Amino acid sequence: MVCATRISVAILLSLLTGAIFWQRNHSQSSAHDRVSLIVLQQMFILFAPFDIVLVFPADRKVYKHEVAGGLYCPSAFFFARVLAEMPTNIISALIYIITIDTMAGFQLDGTHLLAQICIGMTLMLAASGLFLLCGSIAADFEEANLYALVVALLNLLLSGFYVNKENIPAGYRWMSEVQIMSHSVDAAAATELEGLTFTCTAAEEVNNLCPIVTGDLYLDSMNMGTVSWGESILYVAILAFVYHFLAFLGLKYLFTGNLNPCGGGSDVADFHSDESASESGTKPASGSDSSLPSSYPPESNRACC
Repeated sequence: MVCATRISVAILLSLLTGAIFWQRNHSQSSAHDRVSLIVLQQMFILFAPFDIVLVFPADRKVYKHEVAGGLYCPSAFFFARVLAEMPTNIISALIYIITIDTMAGFQLDGTHLLAQICIGMTLMLAASGLFLLCGSIAADFEEANLYALVVALLNLLLSGFYVNKENIPAGYRWMSEVQIMSHSVDAAAATELEGLTFTCTAAEEVNNLCPIVTGDLYLDSMNMGTVSWGESILYVAILAFVYHFLAFLGLKYLFTGNLNPCGGGSDVADFHSDESASESGTKPASGSDSSLPSSYPPESNRACC
């Protein structure tokens, strides 16, 4: 149900956005419209895996119980959750890219479409890692949502569209370099605008010349396209790996209590003791549960990580 809802939202947003930006021409204003649409499209992709921020806070109690019982390793749980969310995120990103680019009249030859898909996929992977990191270092839902909202807004603010990167104070420019949207917007805008030419009416001419003649000139004015889209994809891919790695460390070492899958099962006993207490209305002795064997699960079945 959740997957169907997220895909339906992606289809609806793509159709509405594509209808508003329907078949952009090559007028002077269309250069700005194209970059605006690219920023909006990248924002949709960034927020596509937003729900994943709640995965770890929601599952942490069961995760602690089962890891303490030696049912699986933290790495097994982490990769299972990441892979389970991947198909829906990929489908949503593809819908945003293909639908919006087609309806807006973007360049859709093989090279340009492939580049836009690669940019969108790496952004989606990096966004998943970023939101997983927010969830893994948060103690509860509210804290995870707060972290995710802050980092998402920072990505949008420092994307290079609202504030030219050259105008960002020198002491804060490093923040732009570690924002995934900064690189993805740069790459997507360069892929779309490079090689395009724009026309103007007589009223728009300045000294008998069009202000914006080519997409390359517009990119220069926005300080975009300074690196190739391949390099930008590489930067985003590196950030995706770093975010996922940090998220795994957060899951494994933060808010875990006494997890020792190769030792005693104190967390398992506490978990079942709490359940028994809630049913009987009595408070159990900490670390004891008569319903559990002394070694749960058997030593031979414990996963040591």
